[in-house]
Amino acid sequence: MKFLQFLLIPFEYLYYVVTSIRNYLYDKNIFKSKRFEGIKVVSVGNISVGGSGKTPLTIYLAKRLIENGKNVAVVSRGYKSKIKKGVHEIKEGDSSSLVGDEPYMIYKNLNSNNLKCKVIVSPKRTKGIGYIKDNYKDVDTVILDDGMQHRFVYRDVDILCIDVGSKKAREDFLSNRLLPRGFLRESVKQGLKRTDIAVLNYRSPYKDDICSKNDIEKIKKLIPVNIPISKCFINDISFFNYKYEPVDVKKNIIVFCAIAKPINFFNTLESFRHSIVKKYIFSDHQAISNKKLEQIFNEAKTKNLNIVCTEKDFVKLSDKWQKECFFAKINICFDDENILKIFLI
Repeated sequence: MKFLQFLLIPFEYLYYVVTSIRNYLYDKNIFKSKRFEGIKVVSVGNISVGGSGKTPLTIYLAKRLIENGKNVAVVSRGYKSKIKKGVHEIKEGDSSSLVGDEPYMIYKNLNSNNLKCKVIVSPKRTKGIGYIKDNYKDVDTVILDDGMQHRFVYRDVDILCIDVGSKKAREDFLSNRLLPRGFLRESVKQGLKRTDIAVLNYRSPYKDDICSKNDIEKIKKLIPVNIPISKCFINDISFFNYKYEPVDVKKNIIVFCAIAKPINFFNTLESFRHSIVKKYIFSDHQAISNKKLEQIFNEAKTKNLNIVCTEKDFVKLSDKWQKECFFAKINICFDDENILKIFLI
C-alpha cells in the first residue's frame, strides 16, 4: 500500500498543478465566473471525495431560508442522473433514476408540509440558474448543491462542509493529500481561501469519544481566523414508511445502504440505541438488484426484523420494496445558528 502511495505522488503533483492554475485564473478574474443579478447564490460543498453531509445541510438551509421569507431554488448537477444536457425541473412523477437520488431526495424534503421549492437538475449549472431567472422571477436565493469546485458560477456565500465524524475523515482532511493519492479535490489552503463559513459536521450526537479533540483542534487551526466556524450535530433520528408517515421501528434491525461512508450511518443508528443485526453495504449510488433485495428482505422476514435504509437509498426502491421497509431521516442542529443567519438572511 505504501509503495502504491509512493507511485501516485507524481500524479498527485500533476493534479495539484492543474487545480492550482485553474484556481489562480479564476482568482485573478482571467477566467470569469458568471454573475446573476438579483439572485443570491449560496454554494454548499466540500473539498474531499465522498459524503460529508452536504445534502442534509442543503435541505436544512433551504428550509431555514424559506421560513425567513426567502424564495429558494436548489440547483444540482444530478450526479448519476439520466439528464446529460439541458435543464430539467423536478416534478411529481419523476423518479430518482431519472434525476439522481440526491436531487430527488432534496425535492421530496422541500415540497411537502406546505413547503415549496424548485429543484433543478442541470449538468451546466449556469444554465440551471439561467432557467430559474427566466422562468421564476420571484426566486431570490439559489443553493448550489456540491458547488465548491464549480467556479463557473459566482457565489455570494461559499459554505465548506468538513466531515469530522470519523477518524478516517479527519485524517484524510489533515493529510492534505490530493487525488489520486489522497481523497481531496483540491488543497485545503486553496479551498479555505474561498470559504465564507466552515461547517464541522460531526455526523452524530456530540460525544467526546466519537470525535477526537486533538484532531478537531488541528483542523480548526488550519481555518483562518476570519472564517466563522459552526459545528453541526445530529440531534434526532426519525423513521418513515412509504407514505412518508412517521413510524416506530424495533430496536434490532437489518440495515442496507449504498452511500459513500456507511460507517457514519451505522454509528448514527447505534448512537440512538438501535442494534444492527446485519449490515449490507453497497457502493455509493449503486442501484441494488432485485435478487439482492429479495435476499435481504427474506432474511428480515425469517428473523422477524425491521429493515432500515437511508433516505437516499429508499427513493431508489420500487414500490414493492418501499412497502416492506423504512427509511431513517436525520435532524441536524448547530451550536451557533446565528453564524449562518448573518450570511444567509
